[in-house]
Amino acid sequence: MQTFGVEIECILPARTTRTDTAMAITAAGVLARDADYTHAIDRAFWKVVRDGSLSTNGQELVSPPLALNEASFAQVTIVCAVLRGLQATVNKSCGLHVHIGAQHLSVEAVKRLALMYAEYEPAIDSLIPPSRRASNNSYCRSVVTSNKRAINRALGVADVARAIGDRRVKLNFHAYHKYGTVEFRHHSGTIDPVKVIAWIKMCAKMVEAAARDGAAPIAEGPPAVGDPRYWEKGKRRRVLFQLLCRPEGVTREELRQHLGLNALPSIKPHLVRSGAPQLDGWARARERRGGHEVFRLEPQELAAAVAAANPATLTSLLDKLQLPEADRAFWLERAELMARALPPAE
Repeated sequence: MQTFGVEIECILPARTTRTDTAMAITAAGVLARDADYTHAIDRAFWKVVRDGSLSTNGQELVSPPLALNEASFAQVTIVCAVLRGLQATVNKSCGLHVHIGAQHLSVEAVKRLALMYAEYEPAIDSLIPPSRRASNNSYCRSVVTSNKRAINRALGVADVARAIGDRRVKLNFHAYHKYGTVEFRHHSGTIDPVKVIAWIKMCAKMVEAAARDGAAPIAEGPPAVGDPRYWEKGKRRRVLFQLLCRPEGVTREELRQHLGLNALPSIKPHLVRSGAPQLDGWARARERRGGHEVFRLEPQELAAAVAAANPATLTSLLDKLQLPEADRAFWLERAELMARALPPAE
């Protein structure tokens, strides 16, 4: 079962101690304790810890590892209700961090998650206040400029983490070796349980999408000639991109086999017919293998092709994540509010 952990940062009234907060949460039916400052996992209690990045009397509520189910969301709702009862607030110094269990992910799935987040980060920014967009916040810096070549060539999660940067980025893989999780640090601080739970679900769906996409090999071999499923819109483009972005690239003969064609294809027109744009100098032949020219897309060329052929919009992200209709409607409404410069109360 998929698991998550959540870190809720907020500001409490000056006379409300961490012990007061922990006692109030426990009295409401969720076990909590004042843990001062520690990153140790507590599997039974919610921890109330101090955080130097927050404003005066900032407190951070850290959940134990929880199953992704309604019982766990009920705990989140109770904790948020108690914080509101204690007159907690949030400001620009606060964030909402979500850890999603990732030990089941293959290295390929981890790489796909990193690249997916870098691709869709601007779309996710549209859901978040300006203070946490791009690299406006030093505690959740952008991953758009991550070293995508290094990510593609990564042999392990640690390689992906190094390619992205330190842990203070919107998608933190440094948490993997310590907790077995990937940490999403993008969202602004909030004590609204509806927002907290919606963000938990979206983060879980991103991990799920990476696992789903990463479970299949890059190429499954040539399809049956004339198989109509192969020629569904976008399938050729995906196969071509996957083959062209491999470190070893692809020859026309290999492409012919994977596309199930009888004749050697001319790569560029074939890609253009599939709906992709023309690129200057794209897929240049850089070497020969088995007597055939080798073609490959460099990461920046691939990013340009994907962006032009399939813009990374919020709608395309929601489609990719296969979110339930209610969750989809929530995020579309939030994006509309942000676009109208009327962000909902944090």
